[in-house]
Amino acid sequence: KTFTIEVLPGKTSKITTTESDSAVKLTWNKVKGATGYRVYLYNTKTKKYEKAGDTTGTSYTVKKLKSGTTYKLAVKAYTKVGKTVYWASSYAEATTATKPSAPVVKTKAGSKRVTLTWDKVTGASGYQVYMMNNDGKFEKLATTKELKYVKIGLEKGTSYSFRVRAYKKIEGKTLYSSYKTYTVKVK
Repeated sequence: KTFTIEVLPGKTSKITTTESDSAVKLTWNKVKGATGYRVYLYNTKTKKYEKAGDTTGTSYTVKKLKSGTTYKLAVKAYTKVGKTVYWASSYAEATTATKPSAPVVKTKAGSKRVTLTWDKVTGASGYQVYMMNNDGKFEKLATTKELKYVKIGLEKGTSYSFRVRAYKKIEGKTLYSSYKTYTVKVK
């Protein structure tokens, strides 16, 4: 008698992630014997993994995600022999998040002061406020969970530049939003 034995591909190695505000790129090491990989995105409503896509490479980008949102993802290797697909017995999982969107800042000049205010950014753990120094570099003034920051002791008639960025802490790392520069002249 002739027996054909198919060896299942092994478990996908640890996944590394690269985040933007609307996508997460997953990268992993090649699994011996695998001809491809299926990437899954966890659906919090159905409480099940759903197919995000297939690839024969060792990276995949899940797109059209919401900013500042936590996502659970997984990768499972498979081997295709003819029309038959053999799946690995388990998959590697990763929990990460998309970067928060940039805060839209409103500036108000006062007497020797500037008040910065912004709306709450979805998923943000907090905010960092920066001001440009005399060397043209931005220095961090504060890390805050508030939606307002007041810088006092400024010179009358002088223009100052500020930046505010949101951040989100997830799985031991911090993801930062982009930012715009706001310039305001003190009264």
